[in-house]
Amino acid sequence: MEAIQQAIRQAALRPEAWADLQLLLNKHMNTIGSQLSSIDHSQDNAIWSRTTLKGVDEEFIKFGPTSEPVLHAAANPNWSTITDYDFIDEAGMDNSAFYKTFAQFDIRYRLAIRLINHESISRAMVLIWDKKRGHATRRDFEKLKPVIEPLRLSAHVALAMGESLSSEKLLIDNLARSRSAALVVDPDAGIVLSNNLIDPILQKADGISTLRNELVLQDRKSRVKFSNLLKLAGGAARNSLPTGGGILAAPRPSGLPAYIIMVSPLPKREQFLGAAKGLVLVVIHDTTEATELERSLYMDGFGMTAAEADVAAWFVNGIPLEQIATRRGVSLHTVRQQFKDILKKTGTHRQAELAVLLASFTRR
Repeated sequence: MEAIQQAIRQAALRPEAWADLQLLLNKHMNTIGSQLSSIDHSQDNAIWSRTTLKGVDEEFIKFGPTSEPVLHAAANPNWSTITDYDFIDEAGMDNSAFYKTFAQFDIRYRLAIRLINHESISRAMVLIWDKKRGHATRRDFEKLKPVIEPLRLSAHVALAMGESLSSEKLLIDNLARSRSAALVVDPDAGIVLSNNLIDPILQKADGISTLRNELVLQDRKSRVKFSNLLKLAGGAARNSLPTGGGILAAPRPSGLPAYIIMVSPLPKREQFLGAAKGLVLVVIHDTTEATELERSLYMDGFGMTAAEADVAAWFVNGIPLEQIATRRGVSLHTVRQQFKDILKKTGTHRQAELAVLLASFTRR
């Protein structure tokens, strides 16, 4: 299940990851295949389809808006639950040109999950059984239950990114490209999105792990502080406050230098991410993995002064502005002004955006 949850998060960021997700779901549900289909209502029910069974897509598209699944979706705009197609269409299957065509593939459409129910677009994941197998059972529904809402969330994120509906598209893109482990979590540490660099950290289990898809710090004091920072940042995100969250060091049982963890609120306007919960950006910096930050990149790429590049480099390493001022031997007021200039030159507006953007310039 953990592999499926990770694949769902990746599908939100990379359209090509949906194919891998389908294969994992096929194995999890013990089906012969699955189909991801989309209906664009703004273009006379134009459709596209991607099926894991060879030849099915070509036949499905031939039927287009006249196929039973498409007609059913169009006729039931409020349908949002899992549905066993056979219970809906079985009476007319023998006389259905659509199902007669698919008889050659020895398949039956069984379970369908509507992922997106939008006035202009519908998107669904359909699981395919062979004809010998009966209707979906209670066990089938129970196996799907944990992935339904994550699937829908991922589909909405993917749609929003694809149509540039998100004002934070740059942040999410950089999350995928970041050179530091970066995650979007809810205030209870439930993982919504993450980049691949979190995987090595979790595999080491050296101070940071997951439990039931929640990020967990093993050190008790750090865990309490992390929980408090998440709640502060989540509240700031819900109420569109400019500040919230903070930075902490998470000790590692191995004795290696602690992870530096930055916690920042995400803007409330990211409605497609379920911002009613108040989502939070978490960036984890492993100081044992990172090489020296190249300040010249910041100077050349963003036109920063040498002093601003120093501040940016320390900031992305998780050093608070107060400590940066002490290290540089200048006032906190000076560092704060330099930080404002850095935000302006990078075109970012929040610490969360800046952290992910600068991390993407870090070389390993």
